[in-house]
Amino acid sequence: MANGDEKEIQTIQAGDMVADPDSNPRRVLHVEHGDAFLYSIRENRATRSIRTKEQLGTAHFIASEAQKLVLRTRQMTFVSEKKVDRAVRGYVVKWSRLQQDEENRYQFVQQTSTYFNGILNGLPQARTAAEDLKAEKGHDGPFDWEIPIQEYGNIQNAIKERTFLSIAPLDIGNHKFREHCRHSGLPVGTHNDAAYLTGLWIGDGTSIRLTIAYNTTDEDEVRRIREVCGRLGLFITVLNQSPSSQGSHSGLVAISADRGHPYGVKERNPFWQLLVRLGMGMPGTKKVDDFFVSEERSVQEHLLCGLLDSDGCKRPPTNQPMRRSAYPMNAAQDIEALKAREEYCQATFVNTNPNISKGALALARSLGIKTSVHIQDAGVRRGINCATSSTIALLPCSALSNVLSNCSIQKKQATKPAIVHHCNIDFRFTTNPATLCESIQSLAERHSPHVQVHPTPQARAYVDGFGTETISAIASAFKSFGQVLTEVLPGHSSQMASRFMRSRAVNQDMENRYKDLILHKLPGEVLEEIHAVTQLDGRGAVARLVLEGRSKYVLANGVIVC
Repeated sequence: MANGDEKEIQTIQAGDMVADPDSNPRRVLHVEHGDAFLYSIRENRATRSIRTKEQLGTAHFIASEAQKLVLRTRQMTFVSEKKVDRAVRGYVVKWSRLQQDEENRYQFVQQTSTYFNGILNGLPQARTAAEDLKAEKGHDGPFDWEIPIQEYGNIQNAIKERTFLSIAPLDIGNHKFREHCRHSGLPVGTHNDAAYLTGLWIGDGTSIRLTIAYNTTDEDEVRRIREVCGRLGLFITVLNQSPSSQGSHSGLVAISADRGHPYGVKERNPFWQLLVRLGMGMPGTKKVDDFFVSEERSVQEHLLCGLLDSDGCKRPPTNQPMRRSAYPMNAAQDIEALKAREEYCQATFVNTNPNISKGALALARSLGIKTSVHIQDAGVRRGINCATSSTIALLPCSALSNVLSNCSIQKKQATKPAIVHHCNIDFRFTTNPATLCESIQSLAERHSPHVQVHPTPQARAYVDGFGTETISAIASAFKSFGQVLTEVLPGHSSQMASRFMRSRAVNQDMENRYKDLILHKLPGEVLEEIHAVTQLDGRGAVARLVLEGRSKYVLANGVIVC
């Protein structure tokens, strides 16, 4: 809503004020209810745990068929050699262009190619003609276009690989954290200090008490904790090292509401009450709550600052050469990234708690900070048993430097930029009918593939009736049944199999191999449930809002769509 509150779609009425994509308030003139086909839009992230297949921070939402996807496609114009028996016979020029559909309803990007025969015209002449056409057809910058969601499945796979949706870092400012602080008894106006201390406790605090671990060489951190607690009306005590910590740099700070009592009574501590209101304070409950992605920006920055002070590190600006992409379409992004590396700092956040890592990643992206994720599976490293950890690289930008400028530890600080720019986060995605995609994903969470299943004739009939869309959804949901793709599909590359799962590339041999795998890995009752799902029409309830001064909006499952 315009005031930052959340409201169920079905309860919105005429006269309510909602926030538009630019965070401006808009009045609802009237509401139209109905039903429509629903689609699931899910982000594709290449980084996942090899063993658990877990992905962090993937964007996912449900939208209706009335939505138009607002897309950006990177240009790629290039010349490739046409070989026969390893000998060059000519050159192929490939480029992209915007094209109108047959009924003139929308535009779409299509890849086109032209072949220059080197046998007829000579290889030098064919190469020259190909380069001339490349220069003629080259397009500066990406294509920005729109397409109805139900038509996106007809787009060429080569275009899908270069097409992105964006997450806009809107400053919604729902003030929910400020309200939590007020109800917990913290002084008015100290929500930013409370956000910093919350981030620090989430990263280095003890789950069941108000103690925070710190490095004894970082006196700046203790000084900041003392200052923050002073403004919150709290007291800190630097505890003596335990015998097992003697000789190390491990220290502990206790926070209490009672002077002279290191722990005090937690129930009288307003900061502890805040943590409890956020759903923490018990073993295994640490997290970065979902509502922080729509919080006011100052709270987001201070929370992320606390997380980085606890489990983060900084890398200063550098002019060292970076690894460039092999794809021409990424050249502009490479140049932009190189300039950012020379001007701004990079930071890294490492944590073994997936709930914290997911929240930190979503928080960084909501601030317009681009990220890269690496998941290290559990195992023995350097003779030590290590848990699964997530390393989130926060890429250089002014928004990140603005966060780092508030860090307490000097080696993590950065110069505050004069102008802060919050970037849109582009991501690749897949679309599936919502009923099919979500139901199969739910089945995958409840059932594990068997080592070997003896299929019944009915099970075989079910699988033979599954279309490409269903097969790719099953393959994606069950993550290739925990095996390496090249083992599942001998003769096919891992990249080819991944593209089949992500974009439903037409490959009859691969589809048949997946069908055989599904038939011998999934029990008959699971196949029966999937068959029942495929018989549904995929419709769901939606509400259309007519807003003052704006075009019509379509809402489906919590998402506002222009």
